[in-house]
Amino acid sequence: TALEPNNEVLSCSYDVSGSVFVTGGSDCKLRLYDTETNSAISTIQKSIGSHGQDTTGHNSRIFSIRFRDEFTFFSAGWGGSMFLQDTRTRSPAQIYEGVHMSGDAIAIQGTQVIAGSDRGTAQLQSFDISSGKQVLSVTTPMNVFSCKSVPQSQLVWVAGSQPSGLSVIDMTTGCSPSCNSVELQSTEGALFGL
Repeated sequence: TALEPNNEVLSCSYDVSGSVFVTGGSDCKLRLYDTETNSAISTIQKSIGSHGQDTTGHNSRIFSIRFRDEFTFFSAGWGGSMFLQDTRTRSPAQIYEGVHMSGDAIAIQGTQVIAGSDRGTAQLQSFDISSGKQVLSVTTPMNVFSCKSVPQSQLVWVAGSQPSGLSVIDMTTGCSPSCNSVELQSTEGALFGL
């Protein structure tokens, strides 16, 4: 068990080999751990640079982490940005602006990363991983708390609230194919996971 005093852990993800995991939470820090020993390897956090300027990093709660490969992972939360973090340099390799994440809502589809946001419009955004540029913005009928890629397709499952629901979005068109859309009428609260 990895203990983090004074932190509410809100997200965790394992690298592709399963040898490292990362946590993120209320204290805005990303902590890398060795899976076998549960010992801390390093911490990634926003800090003050040598010339008094803020360095890039999370400035609010971290709700989602998703590994891309052995050395890089995405992280996002309430701070307005999603980061592609590099474990070797302990700093962001890319920044994706305009994201407000309140759940496990990062999905990877080929050369794009998809972010689900808890807000009234543009709840799904896809970004080119390399350039950081937004490719598509989709307004869904719900605030998005979770999204997952459907393997071998351009489809993404999304779950959320207001209204509570679950649907599939085609990320090439931004539309929800009617045969794949499901609205869960029996839920009284938000859907936070898939």
